[in-house]
Amino acid sequence: MGLITGDDDQTVLTDISGTEDFIGDMDFKLAGTTEGMTAIQMDIKIKGLSVEKIKETIQKAQIGRTHILNFMLETIAAPQASLSSYAPALLQFAVKPEQVREVIGPGGSVIQEIIRTTGVKIDIEDDGRGVITSKDQE
Repeated sequence: MGLITGDDDQTVLTDISGTEDFIGDMDFKLAGTTEGMTAIQMDIKIKGLSVEKIKETIQKAQIGRTHILNFMLETIAAPQASLSSYAPALLQFAVKPEQVREVIGPGGSVIQEIIRTTGVKIDIEDDGRGVITSKDQE
């Protein structure tokens, strides 16, 4: 959603192409499901908005979101049961904080060898939380 401000008026517009990012006074993103809103993000270049303008923006965003979700449901009734083998992969893991050094190895040798031989990216924090990402499921 966007907002264009004129001399005496403000117009809320629906724009999924991003034009309002450059010429508008507000960029408003509202995400959600058929059940309701799940996230809102707004950038604004003017000083404040009225409660009425915010309500109007949310109502118009609801109409747009519903339209898009209905189109998606007409196109595909449900998500696929499994991911494509070409879909990126992400795996979260945890090790005991005192074992992080063992996973990394001297000078990073252990983790670098895993990365080199598998092609994955591995990030591990000092507290043991880690993430492995890959360009595909394999």
